[in-house]
Amino acid sequence: EKDSNRFFGSLDFFQMLGFSGVPQTYNLDQFFRQVHPQDVEELGFAMNPSHSEAPYFEQIFRFWKKDGTICWAFMSGKAYFDHEGTINFLSGTCLDLTKQIATEEDLKITKDRYQAMFDNAFDGIMLLKERIIIDCNASVSNITGYPKEEVIGKRPLFFASEKEGTPEEMK
Repeated sequence: EKDSNRFFGSLDFFQMLGFSGVPQTYNLDQFFRQVHPQDVEELGFAMNPSHSEAPYFEQIFRFWKKDGTICWAFMSGKAYFDHEGTINFLSGTCLDLTKQIATEEDLKITKDRYQAMFDNAFDGIMLLKERIIIDCNASVSNITGYPKEEVIGKRPLFFASEKEGTPEEMK
């Protein structure tokens, strides 16, 4: 409704924003006040069809729940503007990405931690895929004398001593 700037949403949507039910009055201005200040401009830009070839938008943004916690959301839809460039109507879906973003951040921390252990281990470590070395740490080069670039792409048996077989047998 243009005159009231009313914002209609499902119970699930409003619960994601931190409401216990669908509020009697809620408008686009209130919605944008809940969007994280660093994301307001980008979300508004994404919604504006004059900035895109497609009439629809997709945007990941943060918002403040009523209890003050920050959450992540993915919104996809279409904004309808009046002749003055003000959003008149918004249609779309919104998904809560908070748990997914937290999981991705935890995985990145874990990955970085394991990468640091791999890179700094005193033992030589080689990662294999189908019996071919796809990565190794610096200790492999220190132990074998081969630079990492020469190690990658070889089979581990390449480093076996002659007592263990001939190079032809190691292929």
